[in-house]
Amino acid sequence: AADAAPIHRGLVGATLADGQEGVVVRAVDAGSAAASAGLRANDVIVAANRSTVTTVAQLRAAAKGAGSLVLQLRRGGVTLVLPLR
Repeated sequence: AADAAPIHRGLVGATLADGQEGVVVRAVDAGSAAASAGLRANDVIVAANRSTVTTVAQLRAAAKGAGSLVLQLRRGGVTLVLPLR
């Protein structure tokens, strides 16, 4: 089950879903790697390592084999850049 493997270690603890404008962060477990990285519930990930993503599958493909992952996300009306190690 390739889908069971974490997308990236910095996203462990985040529940992700396909959204209309990007990958929606449904929930973030307290104390998880995703929480430590600064990811929050309701963030919308619009790009990963400069590749536009709207589905979890696209996010997985963008992160594949990448040591670090730079996410571009929308939180409220603001676009943020979040590096994950």
